Amino acid sequence: MVDELPGTRAVAAETARIAKVVAGFRAMHGLARREVAAALRVSRERIALYEFGAAGVSTTYAGGLVQMCGADPAHLLTILFRPDGWPAEVVPLPDPPTVMETALRLWRQEPASERQARTLLAHRLAAAPPPRRSALMVMRDPFRALPRRTANRP
Repeated sequence: MVDELPGTRAVAAETARIAKVVAGFRAMHGLARREVAAALRVSRERIALYEFGAAGVSTTYAGGLVQMCGADPAHLLTILFRPDGWPAEVVPLPDPPTVMETALRLWRQEPASERQARTLLAHRLAAAPPPRRSALMVMRDPFRALPRRTANRP
């Protein structure tokens, strides 16, 4: 257990689900922790804590990650709100719980609240500050599809 480390806390099922989804989302889009850390102004160690479930994932980080990937918040939420894989026993949320943990717990306890929980999280993820442009990778022309100017051409 990581309770004794500074900046960490107990891991509830909601925390573990969010950590797994965020780590998978980053890996699925081929982003390194170093790139995400530079663009979102978060330390690589903090990202590792998020991805291992030792710290609650903030909507600022998750929203910035979604923006970096060029995805819609609904894509992340679809993965997050899967009904399978939940333990039968409910343990208390860590103190203080994040917005994402609270919304998932509400949905687990009251399945009829899924639409409201998803809407709340979609707004929070969309409101995250944009990543730093200088840290984002510029693709330029990887497939050499743009016309080239050479010495022999005007």
